[in-house]
Amino acid sequence: MIFYKPLREMVIKIGVPNLYSKDNEDLFLKRVELTLNKTLKDDKEFIDELLKEVNKWPVVLPLYEYLNKEIVETRDKQIKKWIE
Repeated sequence: MIFYKPLREMVIKIGVPNLYSKDNEDLFLKRVELTLNKTLKDDKEFIDELLKEVNKWPVVLPLYEYLNKEIVETRDKQIKKWIE
């Protein structure tokens, strides 16, 4: 990990933007159909929402929400000590 700023200001990014391009939508839908064990071709609204979710930009969380606040504060103190 590279400490480019205090941990309390860092964020966690989860997800992959544009994971399934237009060219790969059919492949994605086939995989979903196999997983759900049903046909989706008639459920346009569900498909659109599903593709929107899978292709959205990463979820960004403050580190405090991802880790325990006390852990972050302890690490901040350790980093500050190393810097000094």
